[in-house]
Amino acid sequence: MGLEVGSHGTTSEPKPESSRSVVGADSYIKQPDSWSCTIRVNELYTLEAFRNKLDEFTPILPDPKVEWLKEVPLKVRCFVWRAKWGRIPSAQALEVRGVQTSSPNCGYCLNCVETAYHIFTQCELAVIVRNWIMNWCGTNPGCIDSMEKLLHFAANWSQCSKKRRILTMICYRMIWSLWKARNARIFNQEKRSPTQGINGKYSVV
Repeated sequence: MGLEVGSHGTTSEPKPESSRSVVGADSYIKQPDSWSCTIRVNELYTLEAFRNKLDEFTPILPDPKVEWLKEVPLKVRCFVWRAKWGRIPSAQALEVRGVQTSSPNCGYCLNCVETAYHIFTQCELAVIVRNWIMNWCGTNPGCIDSMEKLLHFAANWSQCSKKRRILTMICYRMIWSLWKARNARIFNQEKRSPTQGINGKYSVV
């Protein structure tokens, strides 16, 4: 663009150059917008193709490890991941969010604050169920008082990758069953025994 001088010596406003002359006429190609998917050869996106692509991987999150085992139901995998980071609605988490509960303590042992770690590793019910399962598997993890220690032990306890994978799946199922027992206790006033919790693990063996 430039300044133009009129016949009386006054300058006129600069005239903007057209985008066509600045960019170039040949750079514009008129065509409709379109989307393509690289998951499939035909570039069509489907939920089935996306799920199949996910199943090709078993990614491991940063330490402490949470293996994304495709043999475990998706809702259980997601829950284990949330439980590992304490992102579940335990009594303590609800109180932090301003939600009133009848008691912040565990509904089973009654004398400890209900946190994610307590539900799955420190509660009397969790300890009894875990010890029985580990004895049945022929291993002794020692003192397990956190999700990190539980998942770390399952992922490293044997030289056989198949055995590690199976024990990890059993631990995931144990975590899910303990959560269901906790909810049954709170919402249905149903206090499940350790034996009932143990029997719920056989479905993944």
